[in-house]
Formats: sequence, structure tokens, C-alpha cells
Amino acid sequence: MVIPRKARQRNSSVINAGSMADIAFLLLIFFLVTTEIVEEQGLYVVLPSYDDNPPEIVEIDQDLTLSIFINYNNDLMIEDELENISNLKDRVYAHITDKRYVKRGPIVSFRPDRSTDYDTYLTAYNEILAAYNQLRDERSTLRYGLSFDELDRERKRVIADEVPMYLSEAEMTDLRR
Repeated sequence: MVIPRKARQRNSSVINAGSMADIAFLLLIFFLVTTEIVEEQGLYVVLPSYDDNPPEIVEIDQDLTLSIFINYNNDLMIEDELENISNLKDRVYAHITDKRYVKRGPIVSFRPDRSTDYDTYLTAYNEILAAYNQLRDERSTLRYGLSFDELDRERKRVIADEVPMYLSEAEMTDLRR
């Protein structure tokens, strides 16, 4: 049997790809519209403004300073003694409420190693902040009968002035070198 020429042309295996670009564009728009963009959470730290002049060097009484260090093995050291991170909040709280430092202002010096895990760094940082937050909550409850978070901006400022946070985060070290 002989197939006519017109019938052979209809059975050709060429696919028309003209609408493929339209389909790809529609899929791209669909995924852009339906994809949820997750924002990374970070630390809210107010950094000092840039100044061309070198900072004034101030002598600090080492008795006022609680030194916290995290090494490259994620070991926490407080005042050169190995310590469990679960005790950090209590140690910082004891330091900032020590009656000897009330007039002069206790300082917490925090220095992690460059190789410290981010989770360990955040846990330690949160424990330090938790000690200050606990003391601020106690002061605001005594003064106003409300927790620190429940206070208005003016009252928060009063409590923050009573319980200033002197947290020195020193430049990271790299002890592996």
C-alpha cells in the first residue's frame, strides 16, 4: 500500500515548541508568587557610630569585670575556670548584683573564639542577656508592679538607667593558629 505524500507530512515527529517559553514563564511566575521567603533572625545589637578619631583608652578595674571566654572546642570559661553554660546566667546575675559594684557599674567581658559554634555563641549571649533581663524585671516589679516588658517606653528607660548593661564583646580570637 502506498501512503500519499500529504499523509506522510502530517505524521512527522516535529514538535512545535513555540508555546514552551510561555509555559516556562508561567511556571516561573507561579513559583515566585507561591514561594515563601524566610527571613533570618539575628541579634539586635546597637553598634557605636563610626568615628575617624581613635577611641579614648580607659583603664578598667579588673575587679569590676567578669571575663567570659568560649574556646574553639566550645568550652565555656568564666574567670579562667571551666564552667557549664547552664550556670552562666547565675554567674552573670551574681556579678551584676554584687553590692561592691553598685556605684561603679559591673562589666561583663564576652570573648568567643572564631571557631566557636554559632549555637554555642547564641546560647551564651542569650544567657548573659537573660541575667540582665531578670534583674530589670525584678526592679520594674518592685518599682511599678509590672514586668519590664509590660512597661511603657519612659518607664523602661528609667529601669534601664538603673540597671545599665555594660557588656563588652571583645574581638574574636583564633587560638588554632
